[in-house]
Amino acid sequence: MCTKEFILTELDSYNSYLILNHYSEKVIYSYKNRVRNFLKDYLDESNQEELQESINSYSDFIPLMSKHPTQAALHAYYRHKTGLDFQVRVTATSFKENISIEAEIKQFEKYLIEYRHLAKNTITTHVNTIRIFLYCIFKGNDVNVTSIHAGLVRDFLSDTLRHVSPSSRKTLVARIRNFIHYLEYSYNFDAEEILKLPMSAPVWKRNSIPKYMDKADIIKLENAYDCSKKNGKRDYAIFRCLKDLGLRCAETASISLDDFDWQEGIITIRAGKSHSQRMLPLPMQTGTAIIEYLTRERLKSETKVLFLRSKSKTGEPMGTSQVRCSVRSAAIRAGLNKFSGTHMLRHSAAKDMINSGIDIKVIADVLGHDSIETSMIYSKIDFHGLRIVAAAWPEVKEC
Repeated sequence: MCTKEFILTELDSYNSYLILNHYSEKVIYSYKNRVRNFLKDYLDESNQEELQESINSYSDFIPLMSKHPTQAALHAYYRHKTGLDFQVRVTATSFKENISIEAEIKQFEKYLIEYRHLAKNTITTHVNTIRIFLYCIFKGNDVNVTSIHAGLVRDFLSDTLRHVSPSSRKTLVARIRNFIHYLEYSYNFDAEEILKLPMSAPVWKRNSIPKYMDKADIIKLENAYDCSKKNGKRDYAIFRCLKDLGLRCAETASISLDDFDWQEGIITIRAGKSHSQRMLPLPMQTGTAIIEYLTRERLKSETKVLFLRSKSKTGEPMGTSQVRCSVRSAAIRAGLNKFSGTHMLRHSAAKDMINSGIDIKVIADVLGHDSIETSMIYSKIDFHGLRIVAAAWPEVKEC
C-alpha cells in the first residue's frame, strides 16, 4: 500500500512525463486519476519491481467500460517508470469463447473440488491460468487435450514466464503441473515427456529460510497501532489474530461472531486452504483486543463477519486485501523497510512455537496444514535445535 507522499510524488513525475510527450490536458487529467486509483488501491510501494505483474493483476478487476482507457493510462505509467513498452498479456478474452475448451475447464474444476479438495480461491486461480493455457495453445480452436505435447507446453511457458516475477513463475508452473496430473487421472494421459521439462518449481520446503520478524520489529509494529484513532481497535485486533494465532489473511477476514466460544476460550477457524476446520485456544491478548473492538468500535451490522469496512462499502465484511493493507499501513508507520507481507507474522508465530519446543505435528494442526511436510520448513528456523545437533568439524589427522 502506498503512502500519500509517495502517490503525490509519483503523480507529479507522471504529469511531467505526459506533458513532455505532448498529451492533451484532458487526457492527462484522466490518466492521472486512473493511475492515482491504481497506486492507492493496489500497488505496494515496497514491491515496485513487480510493476508489470501488478498492472496485469489490477487489469483483471477493471470494469469493462473503463478497461481500455485505464489500461492505456497504466501502460503510459509503465513506460514512464521503466522506459520500456508494456508487454500486453495474452488472456482467454483475447480469443472468441470456445465451447469445447469451456467444457474441459468445467471438468478440471470438478477434479480440483472432488479429488484435490482445494480451497475456493485456489481453484479460481487454477481455472483462470488453465483457461489461458488452453486458449493460447489451441488458438481458440476446439480442444483435444490428448494432443498436448512437450513442445506446446514449452512454448507457452517460455512466452508467459518471461513477463512475470520469480514467485509468480513458481505458482504458474505448479498450476500447469496440476492440470497435467488431471489429464493423467482423467484420460490415462502419457505425461512423461512433459513432466521431464525443466518446469518444476524449486522445492520451496528446502529452498530458503521462511521470512519472519524478530522480536524488536514485532514490538515496533505493535506500537504503530493507535487504538484511539478510527479503526485503531479493529486493525489492532487483526494484528493480534495474525500474530498470536498464525492465521492467514483469508482466515482472518472470514472470522465470524459465531466462531467464538468465550466460556471455553476457543475460536474455530473455518476458512483455511483445506476444507477442514480447526479449533484453537484464544490467547488473552487476542481475546481482549477483539472484545475492545466489538464493544467500542464495531459498526452495527446484520452480518456476523467480525471485521467490517468503515470507508467504502461501510458495514460490509472486510476482504483479504483490506486485512492485508491494514497491516502494511502499520508497517509503513513503524518504518519497517524489510516488511514483505502478513505472511511474516504467520512465520513468526511458527518460529515462536518451534523454538518453544512444541511438536511439529501440533504446529501443523495450529497452522492448518494438511500435511506435516508443509510444516517442516519451519525446522529451518529452530536455531536452538540446530545448535544442539550441530557437530564440530572433524579434525584431519596428519599421516
